[in-house]
Amino acid sequence: MPTTYEAISSQTLGSAQTSITFSSISSAYTDLYLITRGGMNTSTGYGLSVRINGDTGNNYGYVRMYGAGSTISTDKAATYQWAASLVPASNNMAGNFALTFFDYTNTSARKVMHFQTYSRGWDGGGSTGMVSCDAAVWRNTAAITSIEISPEFAAQWLTGTIATLYGIKRA
Repeated sequence: MPTTYEAISSQTLGSAQTSITFSSISSAYTDLYLITRGGMNTSTGYGLSVRINGDTGNNYGYVRMYGAGSTISTDKAATYQWAASLVPASNNMAGNFALTFFDYTNTSARKVMHFQTYSRGWDGGGSTGMVSCDAAVWRNTAAITSIEISPEFAAQWLTGTIATLYGIKRA
């Protein structure tokens, strides 16, 4: 990572888990950057749910565009807990996710996020990948102090998945 990025916390899963949580996040940075490498076991659908500060309400919204093979799609939701594109049903999907949380300590503005993903194996055979670019908002002015990321549809993060949260240092 560039020298302006400082690793805050990293987790390597020793077993499959339904969520990965970073809590007690320091306010010493301007932005946050969360990267995951690994995958999830999903046989029912796709999606990544992001919960901020434990908020389970309808305070999230997103727009997304994604492509797989020669197909490009878009969608949006105004009240859904932010769910980033991942993959259609497939067992043991592998991929990389990068989430940026901008100005996360500003208590006079809603929180804006950017998400990118690359997954491989969405067709079940591993021959096709999917890319996604999402923009999201958490309609709350509280500083972000915890982030939980979970696969949707009762999937689990696979053993060995690595998630690292970076703080972007003030210039």
